[in-house]
Parts: sequence; C-alpha cells; structure tokens
Amino acid sequence: MTDALQLAGRTPNNPKPDREQRFLQEIEVTKTFDSPYVVRNVFSGKTQRSGWPYFVMPYYTLGTLEAVYDQLGTPLDRMRLFLSICEGVASLIHDA
Repeated sequence: MTDALQLAGRTPNNPKPDREQRFLQEIEVTKTFDSPYVVRNVFSGKTQRSGWPYFVMPYYTLGTLEAVYDQLGTPLDRMRLFLSICEGVASLIHDA
C-alpha cells in the first residue's frame, strides 16, 4: 500500500495562526476513526527540521474526492455520494 502525506499549512506569514492547532486537533480526532467514509490516519508526527505537524494517510488509487465527484453522471448521483459521506461521518460522531 502506498501512503500519502499531509502537512499543516504553517508559514512565517500565515494569516491564520490557529491553523496549526486545528490541524493537530484533526490529527488526534482522526486517529480514532475507522470508517470507509473518512480518511484513515496511518501515522503522525512532526518534521525534524521545521517541527511542522504531519500525518500519513492511505493513498487511494481512485484519486481525490473531487475527481470521483466529477466522474458521477447526474446531480442525483452526486447527492447520493455526499449523503453517504455525511452519514458515515455522523455515525463516527455518534459512536464517539
């Protein structure tokens, strides 16, 4: 399995200094998720050089959610996909 890496968007002139804290919260929350509707957190840490937080997630060969969405034919198909994602996230929150 190939994994993908996501880094927090921290820069010296970041207009949103709370972005790193939100990203750290996202990392902690996603560690507990086990659902086909939410990206799994495989590993997380901070880079040695800059100390930026990151997490590793599975690489999905179907591409991005946007690409899958664009391949769907009708608005109804797109709404069904969106609804299934919402239901999956809601079940995770309910079970937490």
